[in-house]
Amino acid sequence: MHPQTSLPQAESFVHVMDLLQYMRREPFSRREALAYFDIEPRKMNFYTGAMIYLGLAEEYRDYDEYADEEDFYYRLTPLGCSIMEMGVHERNSSIVKCMLQHQLFRHALNLYSKQLALLTQQQAAEIIRELHSDASEHAVKRCSATVVNWTDWLLEQTHR
Repeated sequence: MHPQTSLPQAESFVHVMDLLQYMRREPFSRREALAYFDIEPRKMNFYTGAMIYLGLAEEYRDYDEYADEEDFYYRLTPLGCSIMEMGVHERNSSIVKCMLQHQLFRHALNLYSKQLALLTQQQAAEIIRELHSDASEHAVKRCSATVVNWTDWLLEQTHR
């Protein structure tokens, strides 16, 4: 299991979408993605972990002929393939549904609907601590920014 599947830590959902679009063509190696997106390895783990968290991608190991070594590869799951074939509105609605399968985002959306205001990082951190009491403070801090940004993206999709 990918280390980031328990708590997403990819702050920019736009970058997650960029990776999903890139992956529509074919699976890619970690090395290829790092070069193409000019991103540091730690952040790449966050973004690939986010796609796995949502059930849209999977990770596997294979031989990378260019690097002449084994590498991690990422490909869309059958669900990810199906969603990425959809038109933009239907695709984004389906991704919102994937997000809402996770209690973390259902709680965030519920809090938004009660207060009719965007979540703060402090509120997101409280939700994370409530649902993931074993998470380190570093992970809570990193994930709280993700929850706020993804919830904003989610709300943008539902108000279109």
